[in-house]
Amino acid sequence: MDWHGEAFSRHYPSPNTETSESLVERVEIMHWTDDPRQKEKIGLLETYTVRLAGSRRPHDIHYIKNAAGTKSLGYINENGVFFRYTRDGQAEKVGEYPIRQTGIRIFFGFSKEHNIGFEEINPYAE
Repeated sequence: MDWHGEAFSRHYPSPNTETSESLVERVEIMHWTDDPRQKEKIGLLETYTVRLAGSRRPHDIHYIKNAAGTKSLGYINENGVFFRYTRDGQAEKVGEYPIRQTGIRIFFGFSKEHNIGFEEINPYAE
């Protein structure tokens, strides 16, 4: 019996031939202080699945954009490390945090008293 890795190759996905990126989720980042009825949209959080050429395993990356969705403010790698773009286009490490609450709050510079929420994008809203 052949126990080499090549013998099991048909059981595993083949390596990707090219790098690709596909959008998985896009949500609005909402901010408010005391009254949740006074929510303000401060940005977008976009999650992409990236498949690198030569790799068998996909990776997730999250982009943080401005409220209009026109400018990328930074990104979060698959390990939860936040990076903010500087004026000259360099990626500056902010830190490693849980993404959905602590990390976004720190990225935007809000204290614990400020509330952060995530909402699905309503394409029919004004």
